[in-house]
Amino acid sequence: MKIFRVISAARCAVTDRYYITRGAKGKYPLDSENYYNILVRESGPSTHNPVKVARNFYTAYQHNIERIKKTEQMMHMFDKPSLPARIYHRMFKK
Repeated sequence: MKIFRVISAARCAVTDRYYITRGAKGKYPLDSENYYNILVRESGPSTHNPVKVARNFYTAYQHNIERIKKTEQMMHMFDKPSLPARIYHRMFKK
C-alpha cells in the first residue's frame, strides 16, 4: 500500500506542476483559474531554476501524500462489512 501511495503522490505532483506551468502561460480554461491559484499557493509558482523546480515538486509531493493519507483514513471506516451485509453473506453462503 505504501508503494501505491508514493507512486500516486509523485504522479499527482507532476500533474500539479504541469497545470501550474500551463497556467503561468495563460493556457487554462476560465473556470479553472481558482484551481490554478490554489495549486500555486500550495506548491509555489512556475519556475525554470532547477533547484526551485525540485523544491516545488517536493512540496507538491508532500501535499499529495497528506491528501492520500487523509483519504485512506476516511476509507478505513468502510473496511469492515456492515451488519446486513454479514447476515446476507452467512445466509446465502455457498
